[in-house]
Amino acid sequence: MELKSKHEYNRDAYTDAKTDFIKGICRLGATETGKTKNRMEKIKVKKMTKLEKLIKEIIGSQYFAVLNTLGEGLPYSNLVSFAVTDDLRSLVFVTERNTRKFRNMQENINVSLLV
Repeated sequence: MELKSKHEYNRDAYTDAKTDFIKGICRLGATETGKTKNRMEKIKVKKMTKLEKLIKEIIGSQYFAVLNTLGEGLPYSNLVSFAVTDDLRSLVFVTERNTRKFRNMQENINVSLLV
């Protein structure tokens, strides 16, 4: 049996959790709309362009991004763990409601994200 380094183990666990999270979001969305089938099944399969493949490769290799919000007239930056859907249309991250970034995003929806 081959032993993995701590970094490899963490990366694999993170990738599994990221995949489960995205699948959970899709199932939740399908349930909320009253549909019983998973949304992932309904996405039409199209051939990825070279640019889409490159974006997916770059984003897939990154675990964190810097989220920039604006609150009380001042910029506020946070390191966030994120996931992107397979169709590259949505990027998601989790935060608690009692955080400054959450409050800032409620007050001003204009944000930037550096990956």
